[in-house]
Amino acid sequence: AAAYRHAIALDSTYMEAHGGLARVEVDGEDFAAAENTLRRALRIDDNFAYGFLMLGHTMNRLGRYHEAVEPLRRSIDLDRGNWEGHYRLAEAYYGNGDYRKAIEAGKSALAQKRNSHAAQVIMADSYGKLGMRSEARTWYMKAAQDSRFKDYCNFKLEELAEQP
Repeated sequence: AAAYRHAIALDSTYMEAHGGLARVEVDGEDFAAAENTLRRALRIDDNFAYGFLMLGHTMNRLGRYHEAVEPLRRSIDLDRGNWEGHYRLAEAYYGNGDYRKAIEAGKSALAQKRNSHAAQVIMADSYGKLGMRSEARTWYMKAAQDSRFKDYCNFKLEELAEQP
């Protein structure tokens, strides 16, 4: 963080330093600092796709899903091929309870990164919330291939099997 701050002090237009500092702040769960860093950076460069992505991600982490949507959409407009923007948008829609849009954003993430198990989980959860058990089951089974999601997905599959 100190190195990024030093780089920003030397050149406030060095967007990669702002993005790096924000990533460190998010990883350290200092979301207020990350939000400040990103808003400052976006005032300098309103075409900073990674900055919009990180701002949306920060809003998601703060549970401010409705505030995450616009920066994430802007990030995608600036960098359509970045799967993470689509995935984070799916997270925001899911957090807002807009499960159909979460599914669509999840599909867009998978179009960019075919084996995004995180996107598969969001889609499975969304299908589950919509009562579409067969679709939820399909996506949980795919996502369970990733060890990070295996226990969660197997638990959700067991829950689905117990429902009438």
